[in-house]
Amino acid sequence: MVSEIKIRNIINHYKSYRESDPDTWLEFSATQSNLKDAIKVSSLCINQCNKRHPHQYRIKSKSLKELCDKLLKQITFIEESKDFDELFSIIDRTTVYGIGDLTKYDVAQRIGKYLKLFPTKIYVHSGTKIGAQYLIGKIKSRTITKEQLPAIFNDGNLSCSEIEDILCIYKERFKSRI
Repeated sequence: MVSEIKIRNIINHYKSYRESDPDTWLEFSATQSNLKDAIKVSSLCINQCNKRHPHQYRIKSKSLKELCDKLLKQITFIEESKDFDELFSIIDRTTVYGIGDLTKYDVAQRIGKYLKLFPTKIYVHSGTKIGAQYLIGKIKSRTITKEQLPAIFNDGNLSCSEIEDILCIYKERFKSRI
């Protein structure tokens, strides 16, 4: 079992890391002048320097362009999304070869930032799932709640997207050393 002190140190490290290295892809999406542009930069996974996010650097440009085109056709539904889950569901249903769960979540998070729709659950995929499983055991659903994690994650200081990020970045540090 990972100690509360170790988790607190990880959280503090994450907070200072994010202060010095903010997610420019999220911020760039949020500052677009309209939803169409937010969808474009979010789904093409680029920031203000036209640099692709490290999570998506291996994805073919053709696949990201296809995702962008398909999401633009869904703009009315995206705009009418009432919460992050609904937004994510629209993006999740958009099937493009080479686009997986992590990219769909990242794109939803970027568009959600523009729309001011934020996750109220922790989406578990890729590294996030590994980190969460080290803390709470086998996970069968695509989301977990803060309450399923050790109490320190539920103290109100962390958003669900920050917890998702922490579980991924620090996954190996959550591995029990028995």
